[in-house]
Amino acid sequence: MDPEPNRTERPKKVQNAVTILYVTLGIGILRAVIEASANAQRAGLTFVIFVTLVFSAVMVFFIVMIGRGKNWARI
Repeated sequence: MDPEPNRTERPKKVQNAVTILYVTLGIGILRAVIEASANAQRAGLTFVIFVTLVFSAVMVFFIVMIGRGKNWARI
């Protein structure tokens, strides 16, 4: 028996897109960590970490909303 009978499953294309978005975000965070020392010389390490965390949080929010089917998040 399905615990949530009203819930429809996401299309495979949407699942793939959300997965690709998470992978892309992970690569971006990894790249930011690797390049932090070069960027920190110009702007300060604390600022670089702060901007990276804020940007990552916003992107996670949009990816979650895309996964939930919110059309405004896709735009």
